[in-house]
Amino acid sequence: DDIMIFDVRAEKYFTLPNSDRVGLFFDVYNLANSDAYQNITWNSGGSFERPSTIVPPTIARFGLKFDW
Repeated sequence: DDIMIFDVRAEKYFTLPNSDRVGLFFDVYNLANSDAYQNITWNSGGSFERPSTIVPPTIARFGLKFDW
């Protein structure tokens, strides 16, 4: 099955007087909060078709970049 994940990034750069640049960014991963299975166990027995990895929940991250 296909896994549909929606990620978003916003980024803005500012130029400093000495021509260096500072960037601010904000990322959101898995915005729709998909809980799809990434890996499924195909071995026979009690764990047949048991999900072994699930897409992590929504994660937000922000930061600062400096280019010189």
